[in-house]
Amino acid sequence: MRLSRDQAAGRKQGPGRVEAGRFVNAGFSGDTTPQIISRFLGDVVQQGPAWIISMMGTNDVRRHGEDPTKILVSHDETEANLNMIRNFAEEQTRANRIWMTPPPVIEDRIANSFFLAPQQLMWRNEDLEEVADIVSDIDDPVIDLQDVMRDPIDPELLLPDGLHPSLEGQRTIAAALVERLAEGRGR
Repeated sequence: MRLSRDQAAGRKQGPGRVEAGRFVNAGFSGDTTPQIISRFLGDVVQQGPAWIISMMGTNDVRRHGEDPTKILVSHDETEANLNMIRNFAEEQTRANRIWMTPPPVIEDRIANSFFLAPQQLMWRNEDLEEVADIVSDIDDPVIDLQDVMRDPIDPELLLPDGLHPSLEGQRTIAAALVERLAEGRGR
């Protein structure tokens, strides 16, 4: 599928007019997939999107405490939640869908973060890789941010907290998305 310039910019073409499209970021920082389910129908489906671009699951594997022994949401539950979200999108919209795996983190930066460390929050790359495998098995196009941002991970792609993408990291993610859109590979 090839996108015209207007389609790529999100503009709708009608008889004699072109109107600007809009981009809605319905993500909330810190949300887990159960929280996303509770908002997805109203915040996403009811908007009648042409595209749904999803990056979910990072906070499902958040760990709490000085010596955490479990993730917040099991991998099985994350998989079931992502499948439910995908089914909502497939059955209740005509949207093209693209998924992105959670990106890798720099664990020692998280452990020393002035904001995250006192809250005893932790993310482990091995957990994020499991979620990336789950996302990669979804029957829609997937951008593997584990691959895009690692080899090894460039510290410049993340903020000093080791968790959130920096401006350069956001550019890298956006470039991977634009490349996929240019290939015309949405569902």
